[in-house]
Amino acid sequence: MSVGRSILSSMETQGGFVGGGLLSRNRSRYVVPRRPTTAMSTAPVHIAFASWMYRSNDDLAQRIRWVICVDEMRNGWAVRDMTLHETRARHPMPEIIASVLATVAGLDGPVWVVVSNRRAAVGARLNAAGVAVSVGLGYGNRAETAAVEIMREESERVTTDADVAGPAADDDDGVRYPDSEKHRSIEHHWWPTIRRVTPRESCDLIVATDCSVDPSGVAATAAISHRGDVAVDTITWDEPANRAEFDALILGLELIAAASPRGATLLSDSVDAVAVAHALHTREDPVGGYRGIGYAARRMFVDLLGAIRCPIQFRHVKGHCGHPLNEAADELANIARLATRYPRAVVEPELTERISYAMASAIEQSYDEHAHAAERPTPASAPGLSYSLADRLPPGFITAGPQS
Repeated sequence: MSVGRSILSSMETQGGFVGGGLLSRNRSRYVVPRRPTTAMSTAPVHIAFASWMYRSNDDLAQRIRWVICVDEMRNGWAVRDMTLHETRARHPMPEIIASVLATVAGLDGPVWVVVSNRRAAVGARLNAAGVAVSVGLGYGNRAETAAVEIMREESERVTTDADVAGPAADDDDGVRYPDSEKHRSIEHHWWPTIRRVTPRESCDLIVATDCSVDPSGVAATAAISHRGDVAVDTITWDEPANRAEFDALILGLELIAAASPRGATLLSDSVDAVAVAHALHTREDPVGGYRGIGYAARRMFVDLLGAIRCPIQFRHVKGHCGHPLNEAADELANIARLATRYPRAVVEPELTERISYAMASAIEQSYDEHAHAAERPTPASAPGLSYSLADRLPPGFITAGPQS
C-alpha cells in the first residue's frame, strides 16, 4: 500500500473526514454530464453558450453579455446563427436561461447545448429544464469555437477602467462590484490562515493555485505543491473574481519564496491571471490589458518575483478536468471559505482534517508513474523529476494544525 493510500485509509477508518459535514460543498450542479452522450454528439443542432462581464470607461456598473451560437445541419449543410444578449439585472440568471430556452424552442430536432466549466450553474438550470446540456469545452461541439472566439474578441475589445488607465492611474486597485449590500447576508466568524512549507533548495516545485469567492463578502485563496506544501488565506472581499485568482497566484509566489526551491512552475486555471502574471514576469504589456487586476496587486506580484531567486514559469491548466493539484487547490479554497461561516472551535478540527485529506489525495493521484502522464507539468529546469511518493510527505504535515 502506498504512503498516500495508507494515510487516506487511516483517516477514513477513523471517521473524522466522513463524519464532518460542515464544510461539504453543494454538488448539485455536477449532475450535468461532463462528457457528452452519443445522443448529444450526433444531434443535428449544436449550441454553445458563452458569457462575460462588460464595463466601459464611462460606466462602472456591472453588465453581463452572452452569446448563443447555433450550428444546425440541414440536408448536409451547416447553417450557423449567432445572437448577442446583454443585461444589467442584479440577478441575470433568469434572463440568461430564458434566452437559451427560447433559442432551443425555435429549432427543429434534437439539440446539444455546451457551456464552459465556469458556467456550470447555467448548465444545471438548463439540465433541470430538460435541455440536453454538457459542461466543459473541447468535446466536439460544432458551435463552440465560434462562441469562444466571439467572447474573447468582445471581452478584449472593451476593457475596464483599470486596463485603460494602466499602473500610473490605477490607484483604486480595480473596479468593485456594485452590490455591496448583499455582503451582509452571512455572518463570518474567523479567517483561517494556514502555512505549511518546508525549504526545498535541492528540488523543483510545482504549485497549483485557486480561489473561491462568496457573494457574502469573503474570498479564500489556496496554493498547494506536489510535495505537500500548502498555504491558505481568507479575507473580506468585494472585488472581481479575476483579482481573487491573481491573489491566489500571489499566494503561490509566497509559498515558493518560503520554500526556496531550485526551480518552480506555478499553475492556475484562470487564463486572465496567468496572462497578466506572464506579462509582468517578462516585462511585457499583456494582450487585452490587465483584466481588472489593479496596480497594487500587480506591484505586490512584481515585488515577490524580485524576492524569488529560482527560475519560475507560469502555466494555465484547465479547471475541473481532473488535474490532481488543481482539484486540490480548488478544494482547499472552498473549504477555507466555508469555514469562515462557523465559530473556530466548532469547525477547525474538520478543516484541519479536510486539508490533510485533500493534500494526501492530491499527492497520491498526481504522481503515480502511469496516471496523468500526459498532463503532468515538469519545470523546464528539471526534466528528470523523480516521482517517487515516499519523499513527498514532510514529517508531521498530517498532524500539524492550521496556524492563525
